[in-house]
Amino acid sequence: MSLRSITDHRLAYAKSTLGRNLALAVARGEEFLGFTVAKGVVIFLALEERAQDVQADWRAMGAQVDGTEELYVHAAPSPVEGLVRLTELVRERKPALVVIDPLFRFTRVKDEKAYAEIYNALGPLIDLARETGTHVMLTHHSTKLPKTDPIDSPLGSTALAGVVATLIVLGKSGEYRTACTVQRIGDNMPETVLVFDKATRRLKLGGTKESVEQHDAEQRILEFLDGKEPQTQAQIKEGVEGATKVVWAALTMLVKAERVLKGGEGVRGKPFFYGLADRFGPYVENKKQEKLII
Repeated sequence: MSLRSITDHRLAYAKSTLGRNLALAVARGEEFLGFTVAKGVVIFLALEERAQDVQADWRAMGAQVDGTEELYVHAAPSPVEGLVRLTELVRERKPALVVIDPLFRFTRVKDEKAYAEIYNALGPLIDLARETGTHVMLTHHSTKLPKTDPIDSPLGSTALAGVVATLIVLGKSGEYRTACTVQRIGDNMPETVLVFDKATRRLKLGGTKESVEQHDAEQRILEFLDGKEPQTQAQIKEGVEGATKVVWAALTMLVKAERVLKGGEGVRGKPFFYGLADRFGPYVENKKQEKLII
């Protein structure tokens, strides 16, 4: 079965951008987010965006218009006989990839929560993928609230996640846009930061969400401590933006790497204090003198 992936996000342009990045990578035989792809013909159905916007994105991404890249784009609403025409086109062109963006502008259903109706609507696409070996990517919207289990993210029936081989869930956490996968075959990709180049409309993977958040917290801690006397945990918590758990993990790593020095006893009246080397020594000496004077 070659019905491979369905993308999911509350922001339409994010899932469309992911689909276009994959489409161009396949048409060129380039890597996609660090993964090797099989080069081949691509059919991209952009069913809800304006043609001029789609064209502007392809131009920004460097897509060729002289036919050197076998990338066929339909940027208009799907005709009533869309499935019939797509089936004919796939059998004729034998594409490596078909992107349908979004699914429910192509396959129209009355009740998106009805399992049987959704499964029956997707049946012809499943059969087409199985018959031709074409990889079919479907984009869809997510629920308004993020789910604990990513497989529950697609809006509507659980059939949406149930029929695909790979579920790609796009999300937003603070300033980060992320992607994770739920896969029938192979290891799931953990929630990973997506890096977007506005000029080229290209995507690449950053680190995991956890590692990126910690790295950024480390930078904020160093900036906060710069030029200051060593600070207590309470002062750092007050002065550094971010979740407490992330900030403490970042502070621990900075101390372990000796980029931040730690002093104090960690008891009432004598808390731990943290500082940069250029301010740490004099501060400790001053504390010793204060203790002697007392």
